[in-house]
Amino acid sequence: MNLQSLFNEQIQTVTKLGGHASDVWHVRTSQEDVVVRSSGVSEDSDAPFIFGCNKLFGVELNKTFDLEIINKELSLVSPIPIPKCIRKGVIDGREFVVVTMMVGEKVDLKNVPSSFAYQFGRDLAEIHSNKFTKCGNIKGTLRYSLDEFHLRLFGIIEKIISRFYSDNKVIADFWETYKDEVTSLPSPDFAAFIMVDMDSRQILSDGTRVTSIVDTEAYVIGPKEFDLITLEYNFNQETATSFKLGYQSVIPFPNLSLIRNTYRFFYGLMQVKGPIEINDWMTRPILF
Repeated sequence: MNLQSLFNEQIQTVTKLGGHASDVWHVRTSQEDVVVRSSGVSEDSDAPFIFGCNKLFGVELNKTFDLEIINKELSLVSPIPIPKCIRKGVIDGREFVVVTMMVGEKVDLKNVPSSFAYQFGRDLAEIHSNKFTKCGNIKGTLRYSLDEFHLRLFGIIEKIISRFYSDNKVIADFWETYKDEVTSLPSPDFAAFIMVDMDSRQILSDGTRVTSIVDTEAYVIGPKEFDLITLEYNFNQETATSFKLGYQSVIPFPNLSLIRNTYRFFYGLMQVKGPIEINDWMTRPILF
């Protein structure tokens, strides 16, 4: 990929950093040391994660320019640094953004010190403490009331099963077991900034704390429990306990028992951590 049109100075080095639903490059010129991002999702891409994000939160993962709005809004409330969008450009009809290069390395949350997990809990709780009365996307093209959330979720789960898992008896059996739970769930008490694919792959660390949240394309406004359910898969019991202590030093930690089955099932369908067997999602240890 020739990224030169995004820069005034001649590019000196380009390193492909990979990505999940995005393409990411580390680019150096004589004046800049930055990251370039572009969505790897096209308008006709079809997968459970893309479909679910769009239908539940109105996220259009192919629109890389949305990162400017998402990161700007997040940076206003997050104690964790968020990349700043420096400029945007289009190459061969595809959207690209140039963002600041953030400090830190990838981290495994199962192997961090307790003090790290505690501080991460505090930081995430600070983000969650900014409350909304509606769910949707951050740019505001989709917003709906908290009372609608679980009814909408029910309908989208059924559509995902029909669209992507119509011949999967295990998933059909799980849904028969849990579908009545979804219709009886109480409305979320409030919505917050959350990441649909919250995971250790989305953060950087200096070894003592989280230094940045970098893959923000799927940040939305929804129940804070979504973040916590996915993070439960990233900790062990020791780090989960420290994270929870840090979190509840800022705001109360929610009771996840009512929504755990439903939200785990949804995340399994969405393949947030890849095509993991649904039984693995549903039977993981309860850490929070």
